Amino acid sequence: EEELHQLVRRRAQPGILILNQDGHILYVNQDAKSLLEALTAKSPSPSPNHSPLPQIVYQLYTQFKENINSISPDLLGSSMPTVNRVCIHEGVVFLFRALLLQKQGTSRDSMHIMVLIEKVSQGVRIDQFVQSTNLTEREQAVVRLLLEGKTNKEVASCMNIGEYTVKDHVKRIMKKL
Repeated sequence: EEELHQLVRRRAQPGILILNQDGHILYVNQDAKSLLEALTAKSPSPSPNHSPLPQIVYQLYTQFKENINSISPDLLGSSMPTVNRVCIHEGVVFLFRALLLQKQGTSRDSMHIMVLIEKVSQGVRIDQFVQSTNLTEREQAVVRLLLEGKTNKEVASCMNIGEYTVKDHVKRIMKKL
């Protein structure tokens, strides 16, 4: 029984961030706060109208809001949409998941968005993974941007290449892996 308690104590708790429909922070636990502060220092929010969210959280929030707004109100409670993004910070991979917090039967005006932040891997550094494969420098750059949660279009923009070129890089990366 003691081993089980030790295992539970060692398991990382998820970071929890709750935003209102306007993107303002309503609640943040200590794990999320530490990571968000580090990410905000690295890449601040692109919108001055929102609370100081790191770019990945702002993108997640925006995409989630678009998904919510595209669902008819009567289906909103049953379909429970989620949006996921992956982020690498200091060699550790994090999964950001946005979920809807809303009492059944209430309007969209009273909805909140919960973002769970979970460590995907512990002790695995992405730079070691990239070096252990035979990826070119361009393929490595594509992998790093994709693991930051960027879409193919965003990767293309960052690297000043076409979206189809990114897709070709991804195909080659998949073959090598």
